Parts: sequence; structure tokens; C-alpha cells
Amino acid sequence: IEALPAPAPYEELPLDFAPPLLGKPLPEFYCIGIPLEHVPDTSLLVYFFDLNQRPSRNCIDQLAKQAERLKRQGVTLVATQASTVEKNDLDTWVKKHNILFPVGMIMGGEEKERFNWGVKSLPWLILTDEDHIVRAEGFGLDELEAKIHEAGDAK
Repeated sequence: IEALPAPAPYEELPLDFAPPLLGKPLPEFYCIGIPLEHVPDTSLLVYFFDLNQRPSRNCIDQLAKQAERLKRQGVTLVATQASTVEKNDLDTWVKKHNILFPVGMIMGGEEKERFNWGVKSLPWLILTDEDHIVRAEGFGLDELEAKIHEAGDAK
């Protein structure tokens, strides 16, 4: 009897079991559709969302209103559509809602990339320091200011 190869970690465990990224460097950005030129050496706030979910749309609208203030605080905001939608639909929505920060999209393999990024639910926020080491993940927008201060204190 021949044994089947072991499944990849994301195939055998639900997203709830994705390993946390806290204290670790971020995974590769090309997998989430964010070009590296949009990833400067500043603190990053990476936002995973689903355009089809009202809470995700509400959160990205709120983040858009805070993007300039975050930039002044040294935090670069990038967002990624984490479920399957038509690219044209996403681009149209981003333009209509005047989202001025980079917005990417996982291009296939959503479960794998969400697992790799530790995204347990949507919407999902990840905050890093300037070295792109994760300082906070999976927190609410109402906690953002406190998390930014904590991340600054952690250095």
C-alpha cells in the first residue's frame, strides 16, 4: 500500500489554526498583489478584506479617511482583497470610493495565502514596525491608535 503525500499545512487545518505572525517578518507581498514599490521601509498596516462583506467595506472606508493621518504617523497602509472577485469590479469600487492607498488582490489560492498570512477572519488588520516585523494582528479598528503606540514602544 502506497501512502499519500502529506497535505500542505493550509489543506489540513482550518484558518483558525494558522500560525500567528506576531514577532515574525511579513510573508511575501507578491502573493497578495501588492507591488514591492508600494512597500516602503515604514511601519505597515496591512488590511485584508472582502468586498462582498459590509463590515469589510465599512472598515476600508474608515481607513481611507485615516490614510493621510496614518502616513504622517509613519504608517503606510496597503489593502488586499482576500476572496475571489472580478478584478474590474474591485478596481471600479476602489476608484468610486476614492481609495488612494495601494489595493491588491490574492490571485488564486486564497485559502493558502490567508493561512500564510495568519488571516483567521475578514476584515483582518496586521501592523508592523519599520522592519516589517508584525507587532499586532487581528485587532479592531477601534484599537488601531493603541496598537500603533505599542508597536512604537516595542522597538
